[in-house]
Amino acid sequence: MNLTVAVKIIGGFAIISILLIVISTISLSNLDTISESTQQQNTLAIPTLKASNKLALELSKMSNLALKGYYQGDLGLLAGTLREYKNIEDLFTERLSALKQIVASEQDLLTNLTQVDQLYSSFNNANLGLFNSHKISIEQKQLLTDKIDILEVKADDTVMLLLDLADHELADSKLQRAISLSEQLENQFNSIVSSAFEYRDIIDESTAQLIESELSRSLDEAK
Repeated sequence: MNLTVAVKIIGGFAIISILLIVISTISLSNLDTISESTQQQNTLAIPTLKASNKLALELSKMSNLALKGYYQGDLGLLAGTLREYKNIEDLFTERLSALKQIVASEQDLLTNLTQVDQLYSSFNNANLGLFNSHKISIEQKQLLTDKIDILEVKADDTVMLLLDLADHELADSKLQRAISLSEQLENQFNSIVSSAFEYRDIIDESTAQLIESELSRSLDEAK
């Protein structure tokens, strides 16, 4: 799963970067072919080259921030990374729009830039979706952790009640059957809590399904 996410982010970054390199290459070529026209160099070739390089740099930063956010486990840190990402997103959009105006009269450059715009839109939406999905994942994990902590406390309280029952003066007579059942119940509670702790830290889906089955079985036996 982690590898798949990384490949998608890096793959999108690589494709857009290649197109930006193509634009830079065309700009360099233009510098050679229009060397006699200083004005055209200043208004087209050089600005296009500089803008393409800046876009490539910002794209690299966005890719790195998306990967950084994916591996963060704290909501506060994730929110900070997302803010930083959106700042660069705004800057990228602004500079991309400015570059379109610069190359408006150059069909080849404009065609490549249109492709960059389309690919960037998909790349950016995927990254924002990743941030949102990971935020939900962290929230759900925290909620699960809180519920497991509550379960552990409740299980401990129940075990204490069962121990009090075992110390009752009728433990060896009228309550003997109840105490025997309570010991089984204690083992089942311990099994449920143990499985819940394992479930909290599981990432693999097949392992999670196995633990879910164990939890369901333990709960059925405890009824």
